[in-house]
Amino acid sequence: MQHTVTRHSVMTYTQLIRCNMCCCCPAVLLSQLEHAAERPVPQQQLGRHHQAVLYAKPRAHADVYGAFVLCIPCSMDLLSCRSPHHGDVFLSASGDTTVRLWDLRQPTPTLVVAAHAFEVLSADWCKYNDCIMATGSIDKTIKIWDVRQPQQPLTTLHGHSYAVRRVQFSPHAESLLASCAYDMSVKLWDYRAPEDALLRSWDHHTEFAIGLDFSLLREGLMASAGWDEWTCVWQAPHGMP
Repeated sequence: MQHTVTRHSVMTYTQLIRCNMCCCCPAVLLSQLEHAAERPVPQQQLGRHHQAVLYAKPRAHADVYGAFVLCIPCSMDLLSCRSPHHGDVFLSASGDTTVRLWDLRQPTPTLVVAAHAFEVLSADWCKYNDCIMATGSIDKTIKIWDVRQPQQPLTTLHGHSYAVRRVQFSPHAESLLASCAYDMSVKLWDYRAPEDALLRSWDHHTEFAIGLDFSLLREGLMASAGWDEWTCVWQAPHGMP
């Protein structure tokens, strides 16, 4: 495995400003926004979770402000990323242990999934099936869901020893996803594998691994970021899905 690493002068943050490891701190978030040159102006304000929103995964552009989920102008691509499916629908994950499916045309969530027993830190859509999503939680697990049957997960992936900070589906294979966690590891999974879903684990970070993504252009190329101030980029071994 080859690594290309870049070190930052401060801790690398992705998706949200984090405080005290496992919960979003509104005071820190508001303080950062107050010092910004321009505060995002919401196009629309939807309903709210019962606790702070830890992650919002849009199929349009979205941001979080306090515990509200906001749709902001496309030029303000701060805490969001595009989905290949429906432009008016997105997911949010929260400290209230739920994942909610939102439609910008509706004032309330169209689906509420009691996803985990503890805070949900991340959620992502499958790039090939708009009914499949993955969630990661403080409870150390990753769960795969079909929104048409949300009563129970399709499968639960075990392998991390601390909170799962980020889950990300591969853009190159339908059942492939990666995760990073506060155990400092990055893991690659095939949730449809008949036996062991864990394909590979990397331990190149020395502090919490909090950011993760796949290259859209080069299959197998991955990147991660951590509290150790390092961004690591590597190519998965040849022949791996």
